[in-house]
Amino acid sequence: KKITMTHPTLKQLKSPADITQIASPYLHKSTEYLIVLSLDQRLLILDIFFFDSNDESSVLFLPTDLFSRAHSHSAYFVLLAHFHPNGCCMPSIQDIQTTRHIQTIGKKLGIPLYDHILFTRTSLYSFLENGLL
Repeated sequence: KKITMTHPTLKQLKSPADITQIASPYLHKSTEYLIVLSLDQRLLILDIFFFDSNDESSVLFLPTDLFSRAHSHSAYFVLLAHFHPNGCCMPSIQDIQTTRHIQTIGKKLGIPLYDHILFTRTSLYSFLENGLL
């Protein structure tokens, strides 16, 4: 299920921890979800898009949905923020593979992946800050 979040209260991404402000209305959920941010060159937030799931361990999305939406907002970067309701923000093999896949597609399309942030109610993991991007 796709949901648009049209009016972000946060206007610019300054650190990975900012994602918790964007996600705060959804931190009560017991299922995984993905938030996609379209960003300009200065990391100003152009658009926020939400992929919801009914699953506790995965969220399905099509890269074409992600990048067509980013392109329609003239994004310079995309950022993925992925909620792990189980409380563990360390990346799984699937998280790493998905990140590499999105990174490859983004490079080809000219809209690079800026970061992939995994987060829980109390912690987060940034692929960028941990040298995986």
